[in-house]
Amino acid sequence: MRSAYIWKKKKKEKERRMIRSMKELFSQMGSSIASFMFIWAMFHRYFPHHLQSSIERLFDRFLNLFYPYIQIKFHEFSRDSFRRNEAYAAIET
Repeated sequence: MRSAYIWKKKKKEKERRMIRSMKELFSQMGSSIASFMFIWAMFHRYFPHHLQSSIERLFDRFLNLFYPYIQIKFHEFSRDSFRRNEAYAAIET
């Protein structure tokens, strides 16, 4: 009887710790999102437009490194001449 009481008490304490850690996680996540939004707004407002476009392009390239879907592009015509690319022709059939 006493061991069941101790077990329930330990279980409740474990649940309280888990809820407390979840609250801390969400508060940190909210703070991080707010910081990101503030930095993003300052970036768009005070950076010159030509720097914005180049930084955004570099950021997009960086994010594409972690993109889970691979995209391979085959051009229809080769760059050297106006002949049709063999790989493109093979894929097309």
